[in-house]
Amino acid sequence: MNKIFMGLDIGRKKVGIALSDRTLTVARHYKTVFFADLKPEIKKHLPNLKGLVIGLPLRMDGSIGSAAEEVKQIGQELSIALALEVFFHDERLTSWEARERLKEMEYSSAQIKELEHQVSAQFILQSFLNDSLQNKNC
Repeated sequence: MNKIFMGLDIGRKKVGIALSDRTLTVARHYKTVFFADLKPEIKKHLPNLKGLVIGLPLRMDGSIGSAAEEVKQIGQELSIALALEVFFHDERLTSWEARERLKEMEYSSAQIKELEHQVSAQFILQSFLNDSLQNKNC
């Protein structure tokens, strides 16, 4: 059975989650959880996971700031705790793009607030899958 990737958009309080399909070509948004509930949520999917793709909040100039350092630390902790490979992927502007797409689709402000993190995770994961497919790294 082919394994999947889980994409994460890690925020201060909430984490958006996306899942790939088994062909590793399409990402879909899945859910948003509070940060405290992240490990249990990952553990539910652990037998089917090939790895985690975590959005890395780089500065606009591409440099690593304190937010990116925090996310890298979280990723390393998850990798060790769950014995899972973790990949970091540039997430610049994904939250903005998610909000804009949801507005275009005429979602309400409340719906956008609920969906933006998981749609951002979907964009992060899809970008990773596209890059990996081009480089044949999956």
